[in-house]
Parts: sequence; structure tokens; C-alpha cells
Amino acid sequence: MADLIGKEPNMQSLRNYLQHHLNPLHLYCRLRAFGIGHVRASRLCAYYERHMYPLSWLGREHKIGTV
Repeated sequence: MADLIGKEPNMQSLRNYLQHHLNPLHLYCRLRAFGIGHVRASRLCAYYERHMYPLSWLGREHKIGTV
């Protein structure tokens, strides 16, 4: 959240921050950086992308304040 420091906090900036850092590809890159192998990181991210990310409001494409 260091990139949010000094900025006026709002839902859109929080959503953008979380959407970036919880994105399946970003997660894959962080797992690889921690030393997890390609196959294991790919499988973990594939599971996360299919089963967990779509359940969150981050996996949906809609504007804040709309239903």
C-alpha cells in the first residue's frame, strides 16, 4: 500500500491496488520470486484463478457504485 501513501484514499484507488496485487498473474510472479517452481506456481494460480478470484468483487468488471 506504499503507492497509496500521500494520496486521498478512495474506493477506486483501493480497488485498483487490490486488483493489481491479487491478480492471478501478479500472484504467480510473487510465488516465483519466493522460489516456488514453475509447475507448482502455475497450478496454484490456476486453482486460484478458477475458484477463488471470480468469487471476489475484484474478479468482476463493473464500476464502483453500480450493481
